Amino acid sequence: GCDPDGEYGPIPHAALTAAQSAPSEGGQVKIVGGDCWIRSEPAVSGKKLGVAKEGDALVFAGEIAENGWLKTESGWVSGKYSAVV
Repeated sequence: GCDPDGEYGPIPHAALTAAQSAPSEGGQVKIVGGDCWIRSEPAVSGKKLGVAKEGDALVFAGEIAENGWLKTESGWVSGKYSAVV
């Protein structure tokens, strides 16, 4: 999300810091806020692919959408109901 302008300021610093602290692919996403839908895209408009039950652990696919949804090998789950562990 940074324009290549040769400047290292607060925006590139924040992006670099976030990338370094981001969870890695292959970790787990635990369902923590109750049952939730697994969807085809990171939004409630995505096709319902299944249901993840509270306490389930899914394999993290290494991507977090800007709106907080987490990509798993099964599909996308809302960050309101899940956490990378």
